[in-house]
Amino acid sequence: MDFLNPEPPYVLFRDRPEWSDVSPVPQDDGTTPLAPILYNDKYKDATSYFRAIYVAKEYSPRVLDLTLEIIKQNASHYTVWQYRYRTLLSLNSPLTAELHLLSKLLPTHLKSYQAWNHRRLLLLQLGKKAARGELAFAEIALAKDAKNYHTWVYREWLLCNFFAPTPAITASSHPDPEQESGSAEPVPVIEELDEDESADEDVWREEVAFTDRMLEDDVRNNSVWHHRFFVLFEGPRAKPTGELVQSEIEYTKHAISLAPSNASAWSYLRGLLTPLHPTSPTSASRPRLSPLLPFARPYTLPTHMQSGLRALTAAQDRPFLPRDGAELPCVEALEFVAEAVVELGPAGVDEAGQLYEGLKSRDPIRKQYWEYKKRSLQSAGSTPPVASVPPAASLAPVAGQA
Repeated sequence: MDFLNPEPPYVLFRDRPEWSDVSPVPQDDGTTPLAPILYNDKYKDATSYFRAIYVAKEYSPRVLDLTLEIIKQNASHYTVWQYRYRTLLSLNSPLTAELHLLSKLLPTHLKSYQAWNHRRLLLLQLGKKAARGELAFAEIALAKDAKNYHTWVYREWLLCNFFAPTPAITASSHPDPEQESGSAEPVPVIEELDEDESADEDVWREEVAFTDRMLEDDVRNNSVWHHRFFVLFEGPRAKPTGELVQSEIEYTKHAISLAPSNASAWSYLRGLLTPLHPTSPTSASRPRLSPLLPFARPYTLPTHMQSGLRALTAAQDRPFLPRDGAELPCVEALEFVAEAVVELGPAGVDEAGQLYEGLKSRDPIRKQYWEYKKRSLQSAGSTPPVASVPPAASLAPVAGQA
């Protein structure tokens, strides 16, 4: 029980004997600051001593104590993080211990990109053998915040930096002689691969299974859909084939049947239908949607028509129909069909115009957008501009986005 082992009372650095030889440097806000920040005494004391050691270029064990205290109070202080990293290298401190310490701090600072950057620098020093365990750590962090942008970027960085076909880039533990004395910055070197190629392939295959698990927990998680597309189609070990695309189309159709108004899955579907290696600039921004009209049209029908539709649908296609209780018709399907039918010619353009007119009342928040889409049909004739949905842009992870 914590009350049986209470923490000792906090002592300001100005009252610590080991810091008596340092003259603190207070923050200079000028003579008449317009909006001074009201730091508390504890933070002002610690940062004043930090400025002093920064000017003196001191790299010592007590600097690690000082920087840790400031980071606990303000995990976004980039300069403190960077100075701590330089101190660790200068003292040849065990970086595994620092990694464990950071694992304790990060759960309360998951939105601090400075903390994640510090972890990245440590991994560049520790190398590939430490990276596999980091994938597990990132999964734990995502269990706390499944849409945290920083965690997803870190996980993608781990995959590309340590498990790509080319040797991983790490950093030398020796300071660059060209750097100022004591300011040890990492010198990139090539790390020898410590695992065979098949082991790295296994890591990427497991990453697909990881996205399966994440989507089972939340099929609307846009960040997971983005990561899945990156792993399968854009990453350094991606091997896109027609068979894979078709398999993912079936996977996505099933996901849409579970949650028809899930914009993330519809965006993923557009990405699958967009040429990965376009033969012309125009084909890069024109996904071919019309082949999936038979799948999408049921999602544009009202709920009371679904039972009759199910009776008329072939058994093999029924799993892809909207589930009972779905709110239909859904805006995402209406937009998808409107863009798809345009590919069919002039008759499709007329149908698209009717669909956009209906969307103005069904989705009034974007009424002006749907009006613009309808006007585009009229001005462009039989070849209206289709909304560009490049995979990387349309599926980019956004912190907090469903």
